[in-house]
Amino acid sequence: MVTATARARAEAMSWLKVGVISGILAGIVYIVYEMVVAELTGEGLLMPLRRIGAMSLGPDVLSPTAPVTNAVIVGIILALVLSIVYGVTVSLTVAGISYFQENARLLVGATTLWAFLLYLVNYFFWGRTFWPWFFQSNSFWQFLGVTVFFGTVLGLLLAERKHLGGR
Repeated sequence: MVTATARARAEAMSWLKVGVISGILAGIVYIVYEMVVAELTGEGLLMPLRRIGAMSLGPDVLSPTAPVTNAVIVGIILALVLSIVYGVTVSLTVAGISYFQENARLLVGATTLWAFLLYLVNYFFWGRTFWPWFFQSNSFWQFLGVTVFFGTVLGLLLAERKHLGGR
């Protein structure tokens, strides 16, 4: 016989798993979007990953003479780790609010709004405080990327959680 506690634990683990997978997938979509925009605007395909890598390695990796490889590798890792954290955060929040689970449109809308708030905090507080190089690119494209190509995608993936190993 399965207890209520065991059932709740299994449900939470299911949401955790879906949050990790959704976060990774939405993060990949976002990274690809940022890279395409950077290439089209003349910044170079790898500049978004270099900027993210510079969050850990420091702004020296953004120099045109700096080796690209380390910054790109660190950028990929950091972007995916943050995407997982954000995916799990949203997923576990959704797990606790049954109305989001029952209404895919509301879930996608709320996740998009959450991503907009994430954009405001990350770029206009953390970015201005610690990583000003993020303002070297057009903030409209960053807003669109975080809100739509991460947030909306994350919401769509969470709405389809059964296909991602959820219950």
